[in-house]
Amino acid sequence: RLELKLKHTELELLPPLCCLGSMGQALDACLNPRPATRSFQAPVGQEPAKAVNEAPPQRTRPSKALLIGINYEGTAAELKGCQNDALDMRELLTRQYGFNPQNIRVMLDGRGAEFPSRANIMAGACWLVEGAQPGDCLFFHFSGHGAQQEDPNCAEEDCMDETILPADFMRAGQIIDDELFEVLIRRLPSGVKLTAVMDCCHSGTGLDLPYRYECDGGGFM
Repeated sequence: RLELKLKHTELELLPPLCCLGSMGQALDACLNPRPATRSFQAPVGQEPAKAVNEAPPQRTRPSKALLIGINYEGTAAELKGCQNDALDMRELLTRQYGFNPQNIRVMLDGRGAEFPSRANIMAGACWLVEGAQPGDCLFFHFSGHGAQQEDPNCAEEDCMDETILPADFMRAGQIIDDELFEVLIRRLPSGVKLTAVMDCCHSGTGLDLPYRYECDGGGFM
């Protein structure tokens, strides 16, 4: 994966372009285009759970899946296997885990599929959790580039937000972990299971979850 570290604020121009005034700025923007950045304001801190200490659902059922594979075709950041990742995941979910193909939404930047623009990905995330009921099993998969972006509020320990890059990130901006948390996590009713596979850089905190799991026996931290 290509690892990108992007700043929230405008970067200063380096000599000699900075000595050319507005002409230098225009030339720099043309020669070195930078991804658009966006601010996102969200409540900071904890809030009471809507329900606690409830019995788990008697049965769980495969419900919906959102699968995204972005190769960034024709760009300097092009990848090779991300579209195949999403298609392979669809086959696994339908053949092995009983998901209905009609309830699986696949986004690819090619092959005539739904285009994984920023707007489409966020709309797909809303679709995934919409109408979820206790016992539902939801699945989210992203294969593509992940990056970091400065957190203007410094709410993160390292003052950086983790991001995923939609196919149109140069124009529309990245999707930060706070946004994914607000849509995919905060809205989930108690008793709904969401499995998320983030096949990208900086994926360990890609959903801004409050805990991490140590596979070497440490458990939830």
